[in-house]
Amino acid sequence: MNSLNSTFMEKLADELKNADQNETVNAIIITGLDRCFSIGADISELSSKSFHELVHDDALKDWDVIPNIRKPIIAAVNG
Repeated sequence: MNSLNSTFMEKLADELKNADQNETVNAIIITGLDRCFSIGADISELSSKSFHELVHDDALKDWDVIPNIRKPIIAAVNG
C-alpha cells in the first residue's frame, strides 16, 4: 500500500530527475493510489540491513534526490 521501498524510491528518483531536466515541466505533482498517499518507508526492508550496510550500500541515496529538485513538488493528498 504505497510503501516507499528501494525499488519505488529508485523509480521515483529517476522520474523526478527527468521532470526536473524537462523544460516543459513547470511543477511536479505526486499523489498516492486510492485513499492513501503513502504509508511511509518500508521499515521491514530497512530493518533487514545493519546500519553499516545501509551506509556502505548507499541505501538511502534516492531519498537525497528530493531536496535537490529545483522545481516545485506538490503532494496531492486525498482526504
